[in-house]
Amino acid sequence: QIVKPAVLIQEMINVDKAGVIFSRNKYGNTIIEGVYGLGEGTVSGIITPDTVEVETTSGEIIEYSVADKYSKIVAAANGTSQEVVTEGAKDRVLSAEAVKTLMDIVNVLEKDAGYPVDIEYGIKDDEIYILQRRPITTLEDAVQAKTDITPALEEKEAKQMAAISFEDMPAESEILLNMANPLQQDEAIHVYLKK
Repeated sequence: QIVKPAVLIQEMINVDKAGVIFSRNKYGNTIIEGVYGLGEGTVSGIITPDTVEVETTSGEIIEYSVADKYSKIVAAANGTSQEVVTEGAKDRVLSAEAVKTLMDIVNVLEKDAGYPVDIEYGIKDDEIYILQRRPITTLEDAVQAKTDITPALEEKEAKQMAAISFEDMPAESEILLNMANPLQQDEAIHVYLKK
């Protein structure tokens, strides 16, 4: 067979909300992350997203963690730009209805693939667009890492230090500091700072 390369060109949708979904975490639940604006905000780690943990089979929300979302990434003439979120910075990005609809889509996409999936989505005028689906590559590693942690290590206090100089920083500057979780390599601790 002759395999020919192809270039896929997609029209960019300037969505109102976006995020990523992991159809299974190490506990078998679904994790949905959401931000205002384009998904680049959460994928790049620039913006801390809302995180929703959902029981995959029943679709029941286990926990909804609301992040302070003071900025968003939007489409601009020359790519993207970062804008300030004026309203709803501390509100839930996703309604219960949106979470339910996303879970219906997740179950279809996971069943079709036959394995746990990593999904990128966008929402424009309450219509959901699936932008990408791929296998979750870190799931086995995450499960293995959890089983490899000894009880002594789980109980051990872990500390990390970070030094940040605000000396020459403009007053409107913002910082998102990401630190690896010393007890779980596939997890990070996010600290949002504003001068």
